[in-house]
Amino acid sequence: QIIPLNGNVHIQAWEKQRDGTEIKVYDKTIKNLIVDAGKESILKFLGNMSGGGYANWIGVGDSTTAAGSAQTDLQASSNKLWKTIASGDRVYVGSTLYLSTDFGYSEGNFTWNELGLRDNQGTPVMWARQIDTSPLVKTTSKRAIVEWQLSL
Repeated sequence: QIIPLNGNVHIQAWEKQRDGTEIKVYDKTIKNLIVDAGKESILKFLGNMSGGGYANWIGVGDSTTAAGSAQTDLQASSNKLWKTIASGDRVYVGSTLYLSTDFGYSEGNFTWNELGLRDNQGTPVMWARQIDTSPLVKTTSKRAIVEWQLSL
């Protein structure tokens, strides 16, 4: 039986209201692309070999370049941000690993056309990248959570 690594990226955003409450303004799940370098890093990590690392950062950027399996980083030249995944934001339930990070009101304030997941190596390797065709326009009135869901 062939067991593929499946993944989705789930993006949710809330907008702060004048009274201090928040209203959910964005909720979307997209199938993700595991890139070639990511497959190698994951397998090397499983084998405890040099060149492998565990998922450590989630990133967003404004590039609209199509996702491709040979990509090694987000494609944005200036508007991109990688955030570390906190240990409490790594959850394993059933056969799915959930990795998430919260982008606060002051972080990543640009149009989120691309999303990525990369590992913890000295020179990090991007595991996955995806394009959002109807992207979140992140502003200082919004906070957002990006969650990668990986399962075998």
